[in-house]
Amino acid sequence: MKQRLILFLWPLLLIACGGADTQLRQRADELCAFIPTPEALEHSREYMTADFYAVLDTMIHMPEEEDVLHEWEFWFVATDGSPVARCACEVLSIERTDEAHVIVIIKVLPEDNNYEADEHRLFLERENGTWLIADYDEHKADAKRRIEDR
Repeated sequence: MKQRLILFLWPLLLIACGGADTQLRQRADELCAFIPTPEALEHSREYMTADFYAVLDTMIHMPEEEDVLHEWEFWFVATDGSPVARCACEVLSIERTDEAHVIVIIKVLPEDNNYEADEHRLFLERENGTWLIADYDEHKADAKRRIEDR
């Protein structure tokens, strides 16, 4: 009897997991448009965890803004120099680290076709049932170090 129940439930479990991954891929694709830029940080606020937003906001409002903006551009722009948020992105893979955290590998396709696409890691965290950007290429740690160095 147990064996029949397992055989019956197994396809349903696979369908449910596949549906969740499809939804997560769609959400990751949506969130690519909100990878922060200095000019549009506030615009991206509701799509980032409070912690990630706070670190980036602190960093961008530090003295010596020009130096910080240069660093920011290195982190959040495509190979052609355009903000990642304006580029097309393709979700390549999703790795669940636990129920509330995933790492999404994205391919960023620059606006200018003369430049090559490159891959980045988008860290998502589930807060109150919603997936949000928690980090991008582990730059949250970089930003925290930069703030501490000041």
